[in-house]
Amino acid sequence: MTYFVQLSIPVSGGNWAGKSVLLFACTDCVDEDYLIPELLESGLRDAVVPAGFIEKCQTNFRLIVCSTDEAVIRTDYQERVVFQPLEQRSVSTQPMAAKIGGNPRWILDDESPSRLSSGDTFVFLGQLTNDKPWPIVDGAPPQMEPDYSQRGKASRPSSYREYSLFVDNTIYLFGVDSPGYHGVYVIVQSD
Repeated sequence: MTYFVQLSIPVSGGNWAGKSVLLFACTDCVDEDYLIPELLESGLRDAVVPAGFIEKCQTNFRLIVCSTDEAVIRTDYQERVVFQPLEQRSVSTQPMAAKIGGNPRWILDDESPSRLSSGDTFVFLGQLTNDKPWPIVDGAPPQMEPDYSQRGKASRPSSYREYSLFVDNTIYLFGVDSPGYHGVYVIVQSD
């Protein structure tokens, strides 16, 4: 899997203080059924997320949560995506800018989940806006993409020198508000 982004939560109270969420996604293979995270079959707004769904839906991507101060830089990982710090922009001038905490800025309708079936609620961690590509380093292999000109589930290497994450949708991350479990629920929206 390719390491795309790290979202570090500030140390300011709450069960997610001082945690980092690392997002990895497969770029060497593609399945058109998993271009975006799996959605619940029920409605999304105020959804009760079934036990195990957060782990089960991570079919073509993974979210890893760690304590930011205990993280170790891996020198054995072959970097693919060019490092780019997330830009901090004024919300008033860029309403869909990436953000950490606060409230989500939905493109479409509010799809905030309510709770896990265990009763634990969710807290909004942040959102990532795919308004620019994920450029790749020299020597990184091209991302595989569906080849709709072929029958079945064929794929081909992309001709672009960049990667796409969840078909360039805006990504919303919600964390389980529990001291013992740091699962992350993902929703994507596109305009």
